[in-house]
Amino acid sequence: KETGDRIRNYGYDGVKVDEDYKRYYPYDTLASKVIGFTGSDNQGIVGLEVKYDSWLAGNSGKILTLTDARGVELEGMQENRNEPESGMDLTISIDYNIQTYAQQLANKALAEKQAKTVSIIVMNPNNGEIMAMVNAPEYNLNEPYELN
Repeated sequence: KETGDRIRNYGYDGVKVDEDYKRYYPYDTLASKVIGFTGSDNQGIVGLEVKYDSWLAGNSGKILTLTDARGVELEGMQENRNEPESGMDLTISIDYNIQTYAQQLANKALAEKQAKTVSIIVMNPNNGEIMAMVNAPEYNLNEPYELN
């Protein structure tokens, strides 16, 4: 956002800054089939992303400008902007260390047993929280359409 604002402030003719938001997953493949991913429109496609899409999505922003008959924005005309609103956060009970270890075990089982898939669920018996949920092979959440 800051980069776009700086470019916009230069006021270059013919340069327009469009804002877009993309979900970033810091742990790449960690719990990828549980978390799921979004499409290019940021709508959930699978996993928790689709289950809680309306909660996570927030509200889109809007920019209204005046243009001439060719669609060129008119200089000096007021622009009506509605800033986008962030969606809610979702907190899950998966423990990073337990999930990482479970994924390592699942990948080892895939290789050693020549299995097509391996699933592991680790649950806290005292409260029912899911500490790890693995469905190997996993995929990179930041590149979900890339084949491994």
